[in-house]
Amino acid sequence: MAHHNLAGALIARGAVDEAVEHAEIALTLKPDYAEARNNLGIILARSGRIEEAITQFQKALEANPTSAAIRNNLRAALASHRRTPDAD
Repeated sequence: MAHHNLAGALIARGAVDEAVEHAEIALTLKPDYAEARNNLGIILARSGRIEEAITQFQKALEANPTSAAIRNNLRAALASHRRTPDAD
């Protein structure tokens, strides 16, 4: 959880590469941590890495299929990448 929280703080400061690093560490420690995957997806999307973000949002939905927030983030990433929003 500490790496997940640190990633959030780093992205707020604009330290994208460091934020990605800590989000990935969080997922190494707990691969099914849906919030950390969602957070990584947000970080990747903000840095223009949309394909990678979509992958993270999809994996986050596998871990937590009822999350409206993750589903919305996936839809937004798909829309920005001009793909059909197949997040249902």
